[in-house]
Amino acid sequence: MEIIVSILIFMVTVLTGVLVFGRRNLNQTMASENLKTEFQEQVQTALAHASDQFLKLAEERFNRLAEAGSHDLQGKKDLIDQQL
Repeated sequence: MEIIVSILIFMVTVLTGVLVFGRRNLNQTMASENLKTEFQEQVQTALAHASDQFLKLAEERFNRLAEAGSHDLQGKKDLIDQQL
């Protein structure tokens, strides 16, 4: 009888350890997934901001080049008009 009780106590102890370890592992997995999700959100936000900034800078540069080209073209047109 004492052997059966000892075996039952041992089995309960082992099962409790397995459950605690499993729960801890589950909690760590969930924390890892939450961290991964949060990191992905932060990266996406940073990427969206960087893309917006890049597009604004590219548009400003394009507008300056277009204006310079237009000014250059007008100067050449004026020069041709003078020669005619």
